Amino acid sequence: MKHLFILLLFILSSCIGQEKRDNSKPISKSVSKPVVISKEEQRKNELHYIKRRNLNVKYFKNKSFDDTTFRQENDSISALEKLLKKIVVNSKIENLTTNGTINLQTFLPEVGYNMLDGLATKNGDASVVCITEYIFSDFFKIKNSNTFQNLTTSDLSNFFQSTFAANHVITGITSFKIDTDENIHAYGMVSIDGQDIGPFSPNELYAIVFRDNLVYLFNKTIVDKVNQLEKCHAIWGEFFESSEDKSWSSEEKVWKNYCECYQKNFKKTTQFTTLKEKITTMLHPILE
Repeated sequence: MKHLFILLLFILSSCIGQEKRDNSKPISKSVSKPVVISKEEQRKNELHYIKRRNLNVKYFKNKSFDDTTFRQENDSISALEKLLKKIVVNSKIENLTTNGTINLQTFLPEVGYNMLDGLATKNGDASVVCITEYIFSDFFKIKNSNTFQNLTTSDLSNFFQSTFAANHVITGITSFKIDTDENIHAYGMVSIDGQDIGPFSPNELYAIVFRDNLVYLFNKTIVDKVNQLEKCHAIWGEFFESSEDKSWSSEEKVWKNYCECYQKNFKKTTQFTTLKEKITTMLHPILE
C-alpha cells in the first residue's frame, strides 16, 4: 500500500509539472486567413442577394403599416444580413461579419427606404459601411468601373447621402483624391450636414475606398469647431440685412452661393489641411 501511494504521488507530481511547463509556453495567436471564394461563386452570391432584395422591395411596396408587416420585414432584413456576411467575409474591417449589421433598415418608402446595402459597424469613432463593388454599382446604376477613377464632389455627396443620411441632407463643400496604390481608389470629403439650410460651418467628414472589389464608406463627425469663412458668412449677412424677398426660393439661392463660396475657398485654409489629415488617418485600416 505504501509503495502504491508513492507511485500515485509521483504520477500526480509529474502531471502537475507537465501542466506548469505547458502553461509557460507562449500562446500563439491565431491569424485569420482570407476565405477562398471563386469569382464565379462570389458573383452567384451577389446576384442571389440582389434578387432577394428586389423581391422584398416589390413585396413590401404596397403593404400596410401593421405588426404583421413589420415582423415580416424584420425577418426579411435579417435573412439579407446573413447573405451579406458571406459576401463581404474578406473585408479589411476587423470583426465586421461578427459585429456588423445590415445598413438597409426598411423596405417601406414612407419610413426611409432606399439606403445603400452593406454591413455597417463602428471603427473607432467612425461609422463604416462595406459592400462589394458589384452590388454598389447595381445600387447606383454604374455601368463602368472606370467611373471610380474620377469622382466629383457631387458624385461623392450622392454616395454618402444614400449610405448615411436617412433623414437629413449631406452637402459636400470640398473633396479630394487620396494618393494610394494604382489598384486602389480613395476619396475624402468635407461637408455641411443638416435638416435645414443656413450659415453653418462644415461639421462632417466622409471617405470612400474602392479596393479588392470591395467598397468602404466612412463617416465621422468633426469634434473641434470649424471657424466660418468670413467672406462666405457675409453672403448670409447681406441677404438678411438688405433683401426684401425672404422667400424660400431666395433663401435657396443664397444657400447655393454660400456653398459655392466654400467650394472655392475652403481648400486654401489650414483648417482643410487638418481635416484632410483626419480623413487619411481614418482610412489606415483599409489603406495599410
